[in-house]
Amino acid sequence: MRAFVFTLGMLLLVACTLAGTAAVPTRTALPVASAERGKILFQNKGCVTCHHNSRVEYGGLSLNIGPDLSLYTADPAFLRQWLADPAAIRPAAQMPDLQLTPIEIEDLIAFLNQKD
Repeated sequence: MRAFVFTLGMLLLVACTLAGTAAVPTRTALPVASAERGKILFQNKGCVTCHHNSRVEYGGLSLNIGPDLSLYTADPAFLRQWLADPAAIRPAAQMPDLQLTPIEIEDLIAFLNQKD
C-alpha cells in the first residue's frame, strides 16, 4: 500500500472544501511597526535593566552593563537577527534571548532607529 504525504496547504484546501467554501485562509500581514510600542517594550521586556535610553524614563534598578542606546541606530536586518537570538550572532553575548515575537522585534527596531 502506498502512503500519501499531505502538506499543510493541501489539508487546508480539503478542509475548506469540505466546509463548503473553496476559499483558503490567507496569512494576515503584521501590523505596521510602532516606535511607541517599541518604547513600551523597551521597559516591559527589561531592556532598561541593562541599557540606558534617554527617551525612556525609568526609576528602577539598572545594572548598566549594556551599551547606552540613546543615540544607537543599526541596520534593521542586523537588529532582526540580534533581537531574535543574540547568542547566534555573538556566542559570548550577555544579552538574553527574550523570546520576542516578530512584531515585537519590528517595534523595538522602530524605537531604536527613530530619529528625534
